[in-house]
Amino acid sequence: MVAYAVIPLGVVMPDAGASSSSVEPDDADVRASGAVAFAESQVPELLSPRRTAALDRMEAAYSDLVAALDWLIERGDLDRVARLIRALRSYWPQIGGTER
Repeated sequence: MVAYAVIPLGVVMPDAGASSSSVEPDDADVRASGAVAFAESQVPELLSPRRTAALDRMEAAYSDLVAALDWLIERGDLDRVARLIRALRSYWPQIGGTER
């Protein structure tokens, strides 16, 4: 049995009104990479009998995942944008769509 802990991703991205210098680029990059890796790790779980626990983990991390996605889009990091969207595609239909 695989045990998971909810990992606080802490994807702290600048607020719309905040100065972008408030976040170290290297730190934000590491956090975005962590968000991508976390989302990708949940895909097999979302498609398994352990789906409920994976949904809970994704829900807990959702705002961080969206912040990472926004940041990666702004940076033009298309590889990681595609990877994160691919992982989120396994999650979005299970919560009723992409409106969020």
